Amino acid sequence: MGFTHARAHQGKGHATRTAALAAQQAFRHPTVTEVRAVPTHLNQASVAVLMRAAFRQIGTCEAVFKGKPCVEALFARQRGDAGLLAHADPLRQAL
Repeated sequence: MGFTHARAHQGKGHATRTAALAAQQAFRHPTVTEVRAVPTHLNQASVAVLMRAAFRQIGTCEAVFKGKPCVEALFARQRGDAGLLAHADPLRQAL
């Protein structure tokens, strides 16, 4: 999963809702039990979005991002993790 929003639309919860809804849509397929995302640790905003959307960090790996070495975090959300949403009120309305 990846996401990018224009600066004018950042900080308004759009990315969190998008990540949560994308996972919810994936889980409509009975064979999907997990959705994963791999942000770089350099992008703390993306890490925060995933955590608010009930993804949990399950590992890390070394990588190259924009030509520079970095550590990527592996996040996953399991079927049924929606109850873990950090900001449940606006997301529950969307889910």
